[in-house]
Amino acid sequence: MRHAGRVAAEVLATTGDSVRPGVTTDELDAIAHEVCIQRDAYPSPLNYHGFPKSVCTSVNEVICHGIPDNRPLGDGDIVNIDVTVYLNGVHGDTNATYLVGDVGPRVPKTCRGDPGVPGTRDWCRSAGATNLRHRERPSTITRRRAGFGLVRTYVGHGIGEVFHNGLAIPH
Repeated sequence: MRHAGRVAAEVLATTGDSVRPGVTTDELDAIAHEVCIQRDAYPSPLNYHGFPKSVCTSVNEVICHGIPDNRPLGDGDIVNIDVTVYLNGVHGDTNATYLVGDVGPRVPKTCRGDPGVPGTRDWCRSAGATNLRHRERPSTITRRRAGFGLVRTYVGHGIGEVFHNGLAIPH
């Protein structure tokens, strides 16, 4: 699982390096697909219940599972790229949110990581570490949300032998 997770992280990092105004999410999908194949992995979302792409790209108000298309990203957009790879019999899953071009003041302080405001990534890492230290269930992280919104409709998943396994962690 560590190896699959590492490969997923490499696919995400390489794809994320291409995020900029004018790039389409279809182009990001093609990059992710190629990097995945180069590493002898299979993009788990591709053909999963008919899903037509290798990654999910959720732009602006789309919460998750956005389908890459030919719309170019523009200044101020926010795009989340969700990468899951299948390698050596297990899935590795990761995602990250990228700010596109000049985001201006429209972007929440939690995305920008303004001084004195904990960024979402830092807060989640801290909550996760605390959770592991105290051997608590993953659901306890959601009770420590520090004012962040919580989407209960969709949940995180992605490591192990089964894609969309039973581990449910709200976004």
